[in-house]
Amino acid sequence: MFSSPWTIWLFGLPAVILVAGLLHYSGHGPFIGLTETLHKVVELEDELEHLEKQNTELQERVEGLMPGEFGVHKNAREKLGYSLPGEIVVLIPNKQ
Repeated sequence: MFSSPWTIWLFGLPAVILVAGLLHYSGHGPFIGLTETLHKVVELEDELEHLEKQNTELQERVEGLMPGEFGVHKNAREKLGYSLPGEIVVLIPNKQ
């Protein structure tokens, strides 16, 4: 029956495709795990993007709390009106 290579390709390949398709749709195929893995990769990439954005925001907050010109001293001067010993504070009213 399968005397030539063409008959093997003609009948064998469709049979293999048919069996693989039936296994896939029944939930036992080799591609089920691959599909689930790809969905998990997409979910993890979304979570990574969210965490990177959150990390950037937290780093900006930490930099705002660091001592020095751009840290706690700057916030205390601008928002609370604090000054260092020996400094003279001059208040200029806003015209509104």
